[in-house]
Amino acid sequence: MSEFRAEKPVVAVAYATDASGHADSGDGSETSGRVAETPTAAIDWGDTLSDTEISVYFAQNRDYVVSDSGTVYYSEGWNAYEVQQVTRAFRLIEAVTKVTFTQVDSFFSADFVLGLDADEQMAPHRLGFFNPPYYPGHGRGMFNGAAWDREPGGDLEIGGVGFATIVHELLHGLGLAHPHDEGGSSGVLSGVSNAFGDYGDFDLNQGVFTVMSYNEGLNTGTIGRGPGADGLWGVEAGPMALDIAVLQAAYGANMTHATGDDTYDLPGLNGTGTYWVSIWDAGGYDTIRYGGVFDCVIDLRPAKLDYSIGGGGFLSAADGIAGGFTIANGVTIERAISGRGNDRVIGNDADNLIVTRAGHDTVSGGAGDDVVRSGGGNDLLRGQDGNDLLLGGEGDDQLFGQDGNDRIKAGTGDDLATGGAGDDLIIAHAGSDQIIAGAGNDIIRANAGDDLVNPGTGDDTVQLGAGSDRFVFRSGDGSDVIQDFDPTCDRLILDPHLLPNPTDPRGILDVAFQTSSGVQLKFDSGDMIQLLGVMNSHDLISAFHVADHLG
Repeated sequence: MSEFRAEKPVVAVAYATDASGHADSGDGSETSGRVAETPTAAIDWGDTLSDTEISVYFAQNRDYVVSDSGTVYYSEGWNAYEVQQVTRAFRLIEAVTKVTFTQVDSFFSADFVLGLDADEQMAPHRLGFFNPPYYPGHGRGMFNGAAWDREPGGDLEIGGVGFATIVHELLHGLGLAHPHDEGGSSGVLSGVSNAFGDYGDFDLNQGVFTVMSYNEGLNTGTIGRGPGADGLWGVEAGPMALDIAVLQAAYGANMTHATGDDTYDLPGLNGTGTYWVSIWDAGGYDTIRYGGVFDCVIDLRPAKLDYSIGGGGFLSAADGIAGGFTIANGVTIERAISGRGNDRVIGNDADNLIVTRAGHDTVSGGAGDDVVRSGGGNDLLRGQDGNDLLLGGEGDDQLFGQDGNDRIKAGTGDDLATGGAGDDLIIAHAGSDQIIAGAGNDIIRANAGDDLVNPGTGDDTVQLGAGSDRFVFRSGDGSDVIQDFDPTCDRLILDPHLLPNPTDPRGILDVAFQTSSGVQLKFDSGDMIQLLGVMNSHDLISAFHVADHLG
């Protein structure tokens, strides 16, 4: 597989080959072929090495490497820094799959022979080649050392195009193909007709999803940014989510890597050492964290490996920063901590702990029994499925428990708290809050402030607390108990269909029954409200209103 550099690219370097996967002296831009059934099938050459213990020889001066077309290239030898960086690429591959690389001193006993052209035998735009398994010259690769920075601080650092080239070529040697052509038995990624600048369906043909793409780094989307000038940083580092899936299907997953409680910090600066990585984490209680001031997205969902948004992974990044994370398929990251911008956090199917700080943040918990705690700002929290705990902070927050038996505690500010389906506990704080409990047998504590309480369907128990509160009740809402209704300041807002004489101010007396513990309002619909401590039905005449539209 031969790789080419585009003519002075806008964001960095690009790779190229012809549609068949063979070496080609052209720019390899146009491509066509059979569409791969899945994104991973688009980068699966179809052949794998028979041995996962791979011996590697770094070709010395005048050692040779033969390309698939029979061209002989002579190596000028590697310097210590270049060997170090290739070794780092080995370690990144070993972290995700059950292959090991061991350096040997014999050309003839090596599974992989890596040559380095430093005197421009290769054309300046050609980055190198590596012959895949059971392909002519398999296990032999040549790198264009004249096309990368041979000393520290340049594009051979992790996150630079030179380093990504090394990973790209090594993965060819392990049996991975380009997403834009039919190398081996692979198909073409759906929607791709050009190797450069064509991202395909759902924008999967880019480096943040597979290092085998010729579109390095991030090229689309509303968060993060593309690579830095001259490709010195901001490119993918190591196998990405689609690559990891193909490697693990071929060689097995490394289940000994990152088994502890690991924290992955989103980068906050652009420069050398900033890059994109796909997290492979085999266990533990893990966290993605951002501590900066830019708006960020933290998405805990793993790659789906299909043709869809998220098929190659979901991005976590800070806005304007050319680096961040996706999460490989099969990985669970449990916790997210966002920064001080206006952040968006998305949970996964596990029991997540999500913490946001300053800023107007949006959180979707996903499935699982999640704990979501917001900081300052006007935040939007959605628990979604599961029995969630939502904790509002300062600001005017919106908290939606949605499905499950949720616990919702609003913070300071004028908040909206909605329970959704399930038996929920909703506790408001000081402020003029709106509480909509939804379906289920809920417990509501409105506390201080002039609140609006809509208990929804089910048999609910309500404490209105101090303030002038409004209690909304519809036909079909069930049997509710208000423990502290004060007719002098609180108000009942009733569905007119509940009352036989809704236009008569004294119509409330038609459904009121005095008991030793208070007044019961019994409606023909079968619904009921118990007003504990209200000892005179006539006190309710001025305390209720009817409304056709109850909100």
